[in-house]
Amino acid sequence: MSVKIHDGELFSYQLSTGCTKEMQNRTRSCLQPLMITWRNIRERRPLLKNYDKLLMCYHLCSVASLDGVIICRMHEYDNFIANNTSFPIYKYKREELLELCDGYANLFMCAGSESITICLNDEMVRFARDHFGYICTPQNIKRFMKHHVCISMALADTNSEKCQMFIGGVAEPGNDQNKCRGVRQYYDCIKWEIMQKCGNETLKEIEASINEYGCNLRT
Repeated sequence: MSVKIHDGELFSYQLSTGCTKEMQNRTRSCLQPLMITWRNIRERRPLLKNYDKLLMCYHLCSVASLDGVIICRMHEYDNFIANNTSFPIYKYKREELLELCDGYANLFMCAGSESITICLNDEMVRFARDHFGYICTPQNIKRFMKHHVCISMALADTNSEKCQMFIGGVAEPGNDQNKCRGVRQYYDCIKWEIMQKCGNETLKEIEASINEYGCNLRT
């Protein structure tokens, strides 16, 4: 039986006129070390890189294995690629998050908070802010890390893995117009497991990170 995945809010972005080309270039240059770290982490871990694709193929396509290659019906595959709303925040290991958060902090030291704020709708800045802006802020990182182990263990449970089908997609800068597609359904799907295994405070942490990502859980 197929499951309908809700689109969620559709986002559109326009770069502020105050974000000059010089400011944008400087901010993007300062972002490069963080983005290199992020890409290296994904390359080191094929599971993180391909998990969404494999799961969506499993749920939506007629899957065949040929020398380890997953084959989907082309129209299903194209539809999957178009719905690029992956939500990978909880897939990172603790040490990976700390490495990414170091890069996020260095971004502000390099570019300055004013430039980042003015150029926030630049697709590269927006991507970094959406993915790491909540977790990596000084007032949040210690608290989030306290809950991280339990979140990871709960989401690795077989009952929670099936929830991944709601957020299968591509997490890349610029591919965020549909970033909230399926996120509310994903939250509803993992909620019971998180409550049972980690408690209400951990669930609140997940809710806060989803809201800061830009997805409203109240609608």
